[in-house]
Amino acid sequence: MKNILLCLFFIAILSCNSNPTKVATKEKSMATKEQKRASDFLISEITTDTLQLAIREAKNYSADDQKYLNSTIFYTISGKIKNTSDKTFVKARFEGQMKIKFDNKEIIERIDLLSSSINGDEIIDWDAYNISKTWKPDEAYSFNFITYGIDKIYSNYNPLQVEYILSLKAEDPVGYIFNDIIFQKDLKSQWVFKK
Repeated sequence: MKNILLCLFFIAILSCNSNPTKVATKEKSMATKEQKRASDFLISEITTDTLQLAIREAKNYSADDQKYLNSTIFYTISGKIKNTSDKTFVKARFEGQMKIKFDNKEIIERIDLLSSSINGDEIIDWDAYNISKTWKPDEAYSFNFITYGIDKIYSNYNPLQVEYILSLKAEDPVGYIFNDIIFQKDLKSQWVFKK
């Protein structure tokens, strides 16, 4: 009986040892496909960095969408992002969001598609790639991102955390993928609004 238990024990150990190798190999192959190097891009020349309570400009909105433009709290960032890598990217997609955490609630607002731009061009679809032309090394793109707003009633409360996160996914023609956060800012100190 002891021999049977020892055999089962060794079989269990051998089967456990084979799985981590397969998992590690899979993770290694994924890591080479999707590499992260924050040094591939540089945010510079930030001209606007504002969390504000205001009535939004009605650019590109229909009368039905005016509810989004009432006095709201929203974040605006403008500047330039430079490709500092040695790669030419053929696709790129930005994602940005403002996170606001209260004691019992978290609010996440994404970038407002109709009010944001890259190199002065409107962004058609956030789920598609925003840039479909080549982005060469040392080339910079200007950007202007504005989040959707949250109701002004939240200005009466003191959140635990307010932050903005901007991510970028970019691909070159031979399979290199950059997918990482390129800008993150704590906005808590800007959470001061005139009543």
